[in-house]
Amino acid sequence: MTKIASCFLLFACIPLAQAGIRPSFWPSKCAWEATDVLELAVAPGAARFRVVASIKGATQPGSIKVLPELAPPPDDHSLLKDLLSNFPYLHPYEIAPPIRDVDRLIVFLLPGDKPTNWTILTSAIWFQDGVAYSFEQTMNPGPTHLVAYSRQNEALVRANISHLLKLRETFDHAVANPNVVARVAELAQLLKAGDDVVTRGTLAQLAGEGPEAAHALRPFLDDDSLLNEHFQILDSIAATGARDIRLDWVIRSETEYWAQTCQQRFDENWVRNYGQPPSYHYLRLVSALKTIRTLGIDSDLPAVRQFRDVLNQCRQLNQQQELMDITTTLLGR
Repeated sequence: MTKIASCFLLFACIPLAQAGIRPSFWPSKCAWEATDVLELAVAPGAARFRVVASIKGATQPGSIKVLPELAPPPDDHSLLKDLLSNFPYLHPYEIAPPIRDVDRLIVFLLPGDKPTNWTILTSAIWFQDGVAYSFEQTMNPGPTHLVAYSRQNEALVRANISHLLKLRETFDHAVANPNVVARVAELAQLLKAGDDVVTRGTLAQLAGEGPEAAHALRPFLDDDSLLNEHFQILDSIAATGARDIRLDWVIRSETEYWAQTCQQRFDENWVRNYGQPPSYHYLRLVSALKTIRTLGIDSDLPAVRQFRDVLNQCRQLNQQQELMDITTTLLGR
């Protein structure tokens, strides 16, 4: 995944216009949101495509889809590999590419043939001679343009799409379970998938499932391999309204971590250096304190008081106004 695509994982709610970010093909988002996933071949006529296979949805194979944004240029017979450019040194290819009768593309659609991923171009992936191609922004600022997709061949891309659609199927099956305890337990297992889109969608569902969801999520806070998800899990626990959850052990764990770590030298923007442990520990800490406040867990306050001793001595932490404010709110002056 490109750096541009990975930044969407944490900032999917930020309008793309900010900072010059433009859409890129994002298979996780496409597969998670699509109601129809279709394998297409070019058909006679302008912007017409024949449905080769309906991977998801009710569209019948053999039917015709009219998708103007995917219409290849009528007089261009170039191979896709010849349209790739070493942007910014060569002019990038920014429109739907020419394809042959033997080529295929998979498109991810919402009802009404709307794109799942901002544009139709970035909601599709092309296959030619065993190679996959997509549209991505590879430099910011810069356009969305045709690239060879992630150095993966067609077979690997198809397998990954099948895997992502299976995750969505598992989610839908769990949501349909009428037993709330079983439902939230099934949903929580999806946090192990290691996919940020799946995690975000699952936690959004669990946040509205009540106290049962909080208890299903609680064990995942013990899993250090999910550290980058802990702050999201805690935010979802706060939204459940559960009043019988204890988080003092999270605060004690963070107290120990920061007592050892504050002696180290940090980068200037360490709080936003996502992917590094200090940043995720900070997010976990702040979310835990906010959850204690939101749920009114007064029994966790002794652990917060012990943490404040470390906070007062840790320059990296006591310069973070959000952390200082939430600690003061919980403990007073």
